[in-house]
Amino acid sequence: MSVMNSPIKLILSSDYLYLKNKIDFVIKTFLEVYSVTKMTTICLGTQRNDSIIILSSDSIDFFIANQGVPDKIIFTNWYDQNIPILFQDRLIDPLIKDGPNNCTIINADILSNAFYFLSCWQEFVQSDQDGMGRFPFKSSLTNELGIATIPVVNYYFDILKRAIQDFHGSKKVVSFKQKKGLKVGLTHDIDQCKTGWKEDNFRLIKNGKLFTGISNIVSRSFSNDIWFNFSSIKDSEKKKSISSSFYLIADDRKSGPHANADYKLESIEIQNQMKELLSEGFEVGIHGSIGAGFDSEKLKAEIQKFQLNNLGGRFHYLMMQIPETWKIIEKSGLIYDSTLGFAEMIGFRNGYCYPFQPYDFENDTHFSFWEYPMNVMDKTLMQPEYLHLNPTEALVKVQTLIDEIHKWNGFFILNWHNNTLSGFKYREWVNVYNEIIEYCLTLNSNISSIINHHYTMYKVIASE
Repeated sequence: MSVMNSPIKLILSSDYLYLKNKIDFVIKTFLEVYSVTKMTTICLGTQRNDSIIILSSDSIDFFIANQGVPDKIIFTNWYDQNIPILFQDRLIDPLIKDGPNNCTIINADILSNAFYFLSCWQEFVQSDQDGMGRFPFKSSLTNELGIATIPVVNYYFDILKRAIQDFHGSKKVVSFKQKKGLKVGLTHDIDQCKTGWKEDNFRLIKNGKLFTGISNIVSRSFSNDIWFNFSSIKDSEKKKSISSSFYLIADDRKSGPHANADYKLESIEIQNQMKELLSEGFEVGIHGSIGAGFDSEKLKAEIQKFQLNNLGGRFHYLMMQIPETWKIIEKSGLIYDSTLGFAEMIGFRNGYCYPFQPYDFENDTHFSFWEYPMNVMDKTLMQPEYLHLNPTEALVKVQTLIDEIHKWNGFFILNWHNNTLSGFKYREWVNVYNEIIEYCLTLNSNISSIINHHYTMYKVIASE
């Protein structure tokens, strides 16, 4: 991989040459967020005059050895946050300092650190899976280090940014490529939209309200299901001058004990809803069914059912494996995915709060599609097998996470299912959703569908 027309010239020591494409990937990703206006030479593990020198780590051979977790990790404070420095067990202070011969020195290998998290290296090397084929949060180094809600790659990039500014003696030499401020990618996974009445009636009958339950069944024959709430979600968001992405499933067949859709994508009522959403500026995307993230032909068949161009989406139950699913997405023609997040925990699965083009380990380059890491899913907050928070606790945690992403002018990707925006047992969670949106609006956020953000971002990057 080469970074064409790059304002950064990278020079590696002989020990680091095997990592060239991986480090190029990190620099490329850095330059998707930051604009550098002056040519800058960066030396990794070697020294040249008039350059930024990054000291080599104590574990240069880590990636050759295909280790999953570094045996040397130390923490340092940067931008009021304790962040891990991998591959070394001692740190020279200060982290950035002036060196001889017009050099600036970074006393930690932040580029290899960034690659480890950004690429999901641990998931590439380790084969840990839960019952749904997902890499479990409990197995992650992110969990072990307690950094799930810290976008560590953004901190590494900030160290590099600060070093470039110090080297040139000017803060103006590095700037954000995009408009400053929080970008919110608002998304809704549509798993169920026709069976809310069953849960409602079960609740009523369980509470001894048999007559009300029977009446509910009768009235259901003449009205939409409580979860068939596309229009109410859309209208509520339009009042706030925001839009969102609706991800639908193209398969209504069960897969073992797990359900796919409770509706048929090709039905007239769903097709009408899709047309209405698209006509009013909302996004319709694919919610890949169970197994689609592990089966290239299955995913392609489901994509064809949508008959839409520039399709993006997310996999049902967040079922993905790295790197297999990324290779399947690359072959499918999807322009973006937004599955990368832990079902069990909010925050950052790869320590990064910006979209990026994932790393292709097989070909030692990057994929052509974009990944928009998912930060918060409603079910993660509420379900007993996950965080099991009450609404007040959930709102505090989400707002704290939003503040962290806002700090970096980053992307906050929120996944809130349509059935969690309905009445009865989810009533309090509707309020949590509305409070999250209102909090983002107080920060003057750009709240939109992912596809709208993508077009804006791609134009910015393409113009460089």
